[in-house]
Amino acid sequence: METFYIILSILLVSKQCLCQETTTLLPTLEPTVEVTSTGLDEKPKTSTISGSVKTVSSTPLSSPSRTVASLDCDKSWSSKDYELVHPGFPEDYSNGMLCRYTIRKNSESICGLEITFKKFDLETSAGCEKDFLAIGDERLCGSIPADSVVQYPFDDGSNYIPLVFGTNDNGTKGGFQILF
Repeated sequence: METFYIILSILLVSKQCLCQETTTLLPTLEPTVEVTSTGLDEKPKTSTISGSVKTVSSTPLSSPSRTVASLDCDKSWSSKDYELVHPGFPEDYSNGMLCRYTIRKNSESICGLEITFKKFDLETSAGCEKDFLAIGDERLCGSIPADSVVQYPFDDGSNYIPLVFGTNDNGTKGGFQILF
């Protein structure tokens, strides 16, 4: 099965924050994807984007060293590059956890947070009521494909984004490893 990589170049704009253009690599099993976005006029627009398989490098790219947080549950940080893993990583996470993290801007010119999901496998439930990772107001659970990249804007006037990792008392999965 071939994997196609769609490269999305997006100019990130928040209500009062004009940021740099960002490029996102979107792994997909289909050569085309539909993307719905909201412009400055706040009207949804759907576009079809085509991609192709292209070998850029046969050797892995090196990444800058990152600060790693794993066993600490209630942390706050503002470093530029960071890796966050569930407590106990790489083993499955434990039951009955509630961890709070705060990601702070390290510069006023930053208007969003780009998160790369290297691994994301939490128990699936309706409304993510069982095990979840909440990023801002969004609760995530289930599985997210490796290397998926998602942008989370800072709310107007806010200099942080809260994250909460919570698990119930029944069942565990592989957990998460995210980079930002």
